[in-house]
Amino acid sequence: MTQLLKQAFQEASKLPDIQQNMIARWLLDELSVEKSGIFCLLNLKIFYQVSRVKL
Repeated sequence: MTQLLKQAFQEASKLPDIQQNMIARWLLDELSVEKSGIFCLLNLKIFYQVSRVKL
């Protein structure tokens, strides 16, 4: 695992459970899509915007 990915997980671990689950689901979905060769940066932009929302 790279240092950047470790840092991302450390930061994510500070978030409330619901936001951690959102990040986990998004990452798993993106990795699944990436395996099929269809990666959409729009999803990343949407995720980034949603992750900033305080729940």
